[in-house]
Amino acid sequence: MSTIIYPSPIFGPVHSRRLGISLGINLMPADGKVCTFDCIYCECGFNKDFRPTLPRPTRQQVATALEATLQQMQHEGQLPDVLTFAGNGEPTAHPHFAEIISDTIRLRNQYCPNAKVSVLSNATLLHREAVFNAFCKLTTTSRSSTPCHPSTSASLTVPQVPTTSGQSLSDSKPSTAMSSYRPCL
Repeated sequence: MSTIIYPSPIFGPVHSRRLGISLGINLMPADGKVCTFDCIYCECGFNKDFRPTLPRPTRQQVATALEATLQQMQHEGQLPDVLTFAGNGEPTAHPHFAEIISDTIRLRNQYCPNAKVSVLSNATLLHREAVFNAFCKLTTTSRSSTPCHPSTSASLTVPQVPTTSGQSLSDSKPSTAMSSYRPCL
């Protein structure tokens, strides 16, 4: 499998059979991978092989780039069906994930109100209140599932507590998607 490192903070649009026209939002550095897992099947490769040297994009950088891209897509008459948080690792690991979700919903409402907002996540940080509350605002989420048997899960996902550019995930408590999931009220 080839390794893909996505530009940051906006990439695409990607034409997806499942999602339609998807505009990608990458909250991780553009030159490497930051993830709470090190899955053997990840298209971004292993954490150790793609240590970033650049910082994560700021909240303002994400909002500015997203607005410029949505304006361009609106001008071209090709609006996205979905704004998808994905990219070089776990999107919820960004320290301003919740605020960026709010900014994205505001921009979606302004430029493409029919588009969905989705996050591709391994759900390891869903226990954080701000992340959980942000998930409750989403149109759709896609959480990866891990195998039920702990030894199988550990061999496929290899839980990590990565650091990059002085940014630590040391307060992370890796967990399986379903053990930290609770319905939004």
